[in-house]
Amino acid sequence: MPGHDPGPGGKGALIVMRKNGLIVAAVGLALLGTASARSAEDAFSWTGSYQGFVTCDDATGGVFGTFARPVTAGIVQTGEAIVLDLSVVVESDVGVTSTTFRGEVMSSSAGDVSTGYVESCKGSFPHTELARFFPASTRSEGFAFTADTIFVSKDVPGAAGKLVVESCRWSLVRISTEAPEVGGC
Repeated sequence: MPGHDPGPGGKGALIVMRKNGLIVAAVGLALLGTASARSAEDAFSWTGSYQGFVTCDDATGGVFGTFARPVTAGIVQTGEAIVLDLSVVVESDVGVTSTTFRGEVMSSSAGDVSTGYVESCKGSFPHTELARFFPASTRSEGFAFTADTIFVSKDVPGAAGKLVVESCRWSLVRISTEAPEVGGC
């Protein structure tokens, strides 16, 4: 058909015709709708098991310090909502401590970058923590992300009731896309 270009994959059309001396052009909306948005089946999900490290600058009862510890995490995403369980050994004599977080994630319109936040809602001991995820590529072979957090507690095991204030960075790599068991808040 003259003036008909099916476009890439034959899904769109540009039709040019002459009507009463004027040139009229129409673009097939199917191409525009599919080019900019990913289908729900193709949408990226944060769900999976992760491992990595947490590094923190802290002040405990007026004494400043730093530490780094290995961490494991599980994330389950439902829509834009996520639940994250994070486990870390704070002190060897205390053992593993864990925190459950809830929050939201969002992706770029192209679906190639995702970011979000979580806030603590339940833990091995009373504390408050808020984390912001740096924008992370969802197109890379292995998904990984980094987050900055602020942590505050007077009940850290081994800190004898002292105020603990920390600025931390999580660096986590997904090791499985299977849905892990995560706690509720």
